[in-house]
Amino acid sequence: MVNLTSAQAAIAAKIPSALIERHKLALAVALATLPVERRNTIPILSNLSVIGDGAGLAFEGTDLDVVVRARANGPADSDLAATIPADRLSDLLKKAKASDMAALEISTDSDGAPRAKVDLGGVTYALNGCLPIADYPESKKPAKATWAINAADFMAALDRCRMAVSTEETRYYLNGIYWHSVKTGKTRVWRAVATDGHRMVTFDLPYTGNHGSEPATIIPRKAIETLFKAMALLKKAKAAPEIITVNYDGGGNAPAMSFDLGACEIVTKTIDGTFPDYSRVIPLSNENMARLDVAAFGEAVEQVSLISAEKSRAVRLEFAPGKLGMACHSPDNGSAETSLGIEYKGAPVIAGFNGHYLREMLADMAGGEFVMCLRDGGAPALIRDPGEPRFCGVLMPMRVQ
Repeated sequence: MVNLTSAQAAIAAKIPSALIERHKLALAVALATLPVERRNTIPILSNLSVIGDGAGLAFEGTDLDVVVRARANGPADSDLAATIPADRLSDLLKKAKASDMAALEISTDSDGAPRAKVDLGGVTYALNGCLPIADYPESKKPAKATWAINAADFMAALDRCRMAVSTEETRYYLNGIYWHSVKTGKTRVWRAVATDGHRMVTFDLPYTGNHGSEPATIIPRKAIETLFKAMALLKKAKAAPEIITVNYDGGGNAPAMSFDLGACEIVTKTIDGTFPDYSRVIPLSNENMARLDVAAFGEAVEQVSLISAEKSRAVRLEFAPGKLGMACHSPDNGSAETSLGIEYKGAPVIAGFNGHYLREMLADMAGGEFVMCLRDGGAPALIRDPGEPRFCGVLMPMRVQ
């Protein structure tokens, strides 16, 4: 239990304070801490902004690119305002003696610096490293274009695409997922696209916007990771949203996007660059089609790849009616080969693909089978998931011996 005597003493002394249910406080702090880097050259960015508004505490954490805002409702003085070290507060809420409630008070030292005290389970922790709220970087909420989208669908789209997000900083415009609306026939859809130049994934969702007036944007990798971490925390707390409200503002020199998850809001700068014309990469005339078992194909790729220590080693695939030959050659170690029985329609094709990318592309297939469509050994392969028609994968070929 919280030491209510100390909390009452703080109220009597008119020290800004708050008394919050611990599980609510822990969730809000965990969410707000997500973008905060453990090691920071700018001290204020190691802290969370904490502001009382009478009805609860509003927390905010940032790395200047991604901001997470969360709140914990409960009695909280409206003049409570400071920044508190994120990692220390988060660690205390995880490890301190169990308690139903948590008390927080903010006092001021003789030199005017804020000082935080947290009471957990009858133990009072005084935290160093607090800084004035006036020093905390200001962030705004994008508000020019707004739409709502099914949370499960949106996260599924990001999940299937994020494996193809590039980590090569020189091509910064590929360091995220391209989000936009596009017409397919007479129907408009939301489309997520990611590519690193060697593979590409697209994923379509039902359109929920305003007649295609929303601007296309590139959601950065860090924001995507933060979204997944936030959703995991909310699912664990049984507070995951069914709908995500998205806001976008492309004005000025700092285009930004926000995602309202109900219990928290994530605001991110978007990547200010031009995503390549991905439609030119999607094969339209791959008439040779193989239907393959996901488990058997994935295991075969893994086994023949064992001969090489290089993740990027090409796997040679030889397609023929009823049979797939598979081989991998390493100049240092030797070679490996195997074969699978498959369903195949078309002319024989020999092609090479990155074995690691092949396995990653198969990892989230909804059913037990997938379809690979080919033109010839020098053309990209089109990969389809019969259990998930919204998915489309493209793999660039590699030279094989």
